[in-house]
Amino acid sequence: MTSPSAEALDWARLSLIAHSDHPLACPFSDETVASILEGLDLPSQPEVLEVGCGRGEWLLRLLRLHPEAVVTGIDRSEAALAVAREAVGRLGFSAAACFEIADAAQAVNGREGRFDLVICAGSTHALGGLDDCLTALVPLLRPGGDLLLADGIWEREPSTEALNGLGCGAGAHRPLSELVETVRDRGLSIQRVLTSDLREWDDYESSWLGSLEDHLREHPDDPDADGIRSLIDSHRVGYFGGYRGVLGFTAVIARAPGRRRS
Repeated sequence: MTSPSAEALDWARLSLIAHSDHPLACPFSDETVASILEGLDLPSQPEVLEVGCGRGEWLLRLLRLHPEAVVTGIDRSEAALAVAREAVGRLGFSAAACFEIADAAQAVNGREGRFDLVICAGSTHALGGLDDCLTALVPLLRPGGDLLLADGIWEREPSTEALNGLGCGAGAHRPLSELVETVRDRGLSIQRVLTSDLREWDDYESSWLGSLEDHLREHPDDPDADGIRSLIDSHRVGYFGGYRGVLGFTAVIARAPGRRRS
């Protein structure tokens, strides 16, 4: 989604602001995320990789459940990774967590067969889209390892208003059934599928908009104020008048073949 001043905005900075009250940068509630993570069947001392980790919220929540885990997060935003590093230090997980600033496509090279769990939540674009993402990430799994893939889906055929609100074409996402079959075609077995509901979407989008509005009230002299106001207006219209109920979000947990380690 764009606005007249969008090209000049620091998107990494704005993302941190917009997600300040909703640190998981996706339309899942805390309860849904807890259900996903608590439902994972991980071995002892699991090795975990997240691609496009942002501020590391998925990994932080996983470490609270599995403090013996060893986790690696990859992202291109140094600002987001700084937040992640501060959080793991504050929670006492620094020795178990590594956050790397890197291009995802280059960072996954040489890591084949190393991980019990690979997470890509809302970041398939970092690897060129769903198909290229699966090509890059499936080989990273150990035998019996799990892929936690969360991505946008079309809940129904997107209208012109929905596509305009998102600033994308119809090929940017797929129906849930097609996404699931695409994952299965890579030799993975589907373990669980959870899809966000409209309440979660409204909460996420309202929090996103509200956090930016709060920022402008608290920092009226922000040099990007005009661009942020334009962004808020276009995003509000784009969601409530466009892709609400059309764009969905789903998490698929899929398992690689082979016997997993205990």
